[in-house]
Amino acid sequence: MADKSQDVSTTVESQSHGTMNFVEKRKRHFGPRMIFSVIIMCMGTLTYSYGAGVIATTIGQPSFYAYMKLDSGSQTSAIIGATTALYYAGGIFGAFCANFVADRWGRKASIYTGALTSLAAAALCAGSVHIAMFIVFRFMYGVGGFMLLMTVPLWITEVVPAEVRGAFAQCHGVCTSLGYFLSSYVGVGFYTNGSVKGLNSWRGPLAIGALPPILFLCGLWWVPESPRFLLLKERTGKAWEIVRKFHTTPGDADHRYAEIEMFQMKNQIELDRTLPTSWLFMFKTPSMRRRMCMTVFIVFAVLSSGNLCVATYATVIMSHSGWDPRAQLNIQAGMMAAVMPGIFAAIFFTEKLRRPTLVMIGLLGENIVLSCYTGVAASFNLADAQHKSAQTACVALLYLFSMFSAAFTEGPMSYWAAEFYPTHLRARGQTIQVVSYGAFSILWGQSGPTAIANLGWKFFLVFICITIVTAYIIYRYFPDTQGKSLEEMALLFGDDDLVVVRQRDIHVDADHHIVGTVHKDKEGQAIVVNLEDINDAKETA
Repeated sequence: MADKSQDVSTTVESQSHGTMNFVEKRKRHFGPRMIFSVIIMCMGTLTYSYGAGVIATTIGQPSFYAYMKLDSGSQTSAIIGATTALYYAGGIFGAFCANFVADRWGRKASIYTGALTSLAAAALCAGSVHIAMFIVFRFMYGVGGFMLLMTVPLWITEVVPAEVRGAFAQCHGVCTSLGYFLSSYVGVGFYTNGSVKGLNSWRGPLAIGALPPILFLCGLWWVPESPRFLLLKERTGKAWEIVRKFHTTPGDADHRYAEIEMFQMKNQIELDRTLPTSWLFMFKTPSMRRRMCMTVFIVFAVLSSGNLCVATYATVIMSHSGWDPRAQLNIQAGMMAAVMPGIFAAIFFTEKLRRPTLVMIGLLGENIVLSCYTGVAASFNLADAQHKSAQTACVALLYLFSMFSAAFTEGPMSYWAAEFYPTHLRARGQTIQVVSYGAFSILWGQSGPTAIANLGWKFFLVFICITIVTAYIIYRYFPDTQGKSLEEMALLFGDDDLVVVRQRDIHVDADHHIVGTVHKDKEGQAIVVNLEDINDAKETA
């Protein structure tokens, strides 16, 4: 039957005028609407990253220690570590909340919830009057921030066309770094500005954290729901309207590429809707277990390269290297500024490289630079002002380290794993990614201040050894999802019988007739449909 189906497809294609072939499908199929929506959605990423990054300058402010009465306490390092760790603990809770909301009420509903929670937490952290109150609302900040961290890449992955999915998802990485950059320089500004100095100068950067979610909530109204989620809920007409508007260009005014995508998504999700969605199913199914293990491993590899400790505790590292508080904040901010050109450039080269190659380059680059830093730190007493050249060299190396991290690993860590899963399980897969991020962040976040204080440069040997192994494993054994349709990802994990139709088997002519080889029960069946009337499909709630 498969051979006959192929004959039918070939005949229709050769006899039709204006048929869209596979080469044409690979061209760019997005316009200003798509770009605008992704930019708005990345304001959610900015909300998360500013909130996550502002703690780095907060713990670098002497006024914070003085106000919270931590400057003379012997447990200061432990309290600061707990403040960071509980943010990520809140994030783990937020990830499970996001999964529930995203699957039940939609990706946008989860994003709205995360933005509102982040807005409230930013205001309450800024108004904290005791360290316990501050820690509680940092936990709340983590809940909201991680709901956004989970759902924004999920939305981008499901809405953007396959051939540019990585490039648009990299915008999430750009705004992650942008949030850290802004929080760093806002912290420097409040520290150096004499008019705001005093016991409350640490509050300003936290209060400004309320601005990104406010702007985000204003723009979110204009952003559509994920069409794949709508298809899961059998809202076909609304899904087609979104795909038609967002996956087209002036050169494809008849929306033929959008029709091909809609045909594939609709047929695939009709099957997905009938499959189990439980956590137990995911743990019992070998191909799903493989996906989950890879998801956890990607996060472990990226965070165990040392980037979390360097980004969060740069001021602490610099304090043990002989730099005064003002210099610490300037170095922290400069580090965030240094990564911006590279991570922005990554938008344009992400789709030129295989996903495993991209991450491997980043991990090995970080590893080489961190090894150099460790060698310099081991050879000189950085706390001694006489070794100014060594101190400066270490700062430059940490800048370079952060550039590799931002350009090559931060983006893929957020979206690569989301590509592994079918639509009905994608939110759960993204939950695993974000929970893993929270868990490993707690591990390194809680141990970081104490380890840096007690072990110094020896602490970084742990990251160096781990990264040598993880870079090889990712390059050698992980699948490349670059440019592939989400509906065909199951092929990479051996689930060929769960792929209903492949894009290469779909053709559309000038009369909007689509011929596709649909694989059901391991047999191919050629069917002809006309999607011209799909706008008239009845909506179901």
